[in-house]
Amino acid sequence: FKKKITRNLEKNNLRFFNTQGYVKALNLANISITAAGIGLFDSIYFNKKIICTPQYKKQEINVTKKSIKKVINLIKINDKNYEKKFNNTFLRIYNYQKKDLIVNKLQKKLINKKKLDMTMKLIFKLYEKSQH
Repeated sequence: FKKKITRNLEKNNLRFFNTQGYVKALNLANISITAAGIGLFDSIYFNKKIICTPQYKKQEINVTKKSIKKVINLIKINDKNYEKKFNNTFLRIYNYQKKDLIVNKLQKKLINKKKLDMTMKLIFKLYEKSQH
């Protein structure tokens, strides 16, 4: 967050945000650039176009699952020509709407929002009871 890119922010509508604005910023985004941690699953939940650049071995393990591979664009940081691959991938997915429909269907299969919402309600009810 301290090393923001300052060039062309207005032109490209590129936003940096702190953790307090995370969900709001992610919800407004068209493309999510994330490692393969919780942010990846948040991006799947919000049906975003995803560029995934895992930083740790544990994160690489998350993205090797067949179902997740279908909904992300994986670019490893140590890949040869990383910057060129990243730029090409970004430009390719930016306006590619036909694939978006397919990816959105797959994302909805990965995370069942109804079941997740029900689970969260149960957790909040338990939490409220524990506060009394």
